[in-house]
Amino acid sequence: MTKSEIFKAAHRLAQRTVSTVGNYSIALSLALKNTYKMIRHEKMHAERMEMKKLGLMFNMSGQKVKMPEPSTETQIKWSVDQSNESGLLAAL
Repeated sequence: MTKSEIFKAAHRLAQRTVSTVGNYSIALSLALKNTYKMIRHEKMHAERMEMKKLGLMFNMSGQKVKMPEPSTETQIKWSVDQSNESGLLAAL
């Protein structure tokens, strides 16, 4: 979205909520925050879906890792290895 489109969307939202808030500048400020929040959420969702298509995911420390093949034994071994690596089982 361009900045112009973002502001137009925020103005539409502010016009609908100004009666609740009582002040248009406050309504616009809240609408802009909400609009940017929705854009960030959509980008993150799109990135996660793309990573899922590529077979990638993140471990607990935020590093990209390749997803294992779909056999159950491999998945169990992989998840135990990832848990040990991140220190989750060490605490138990």
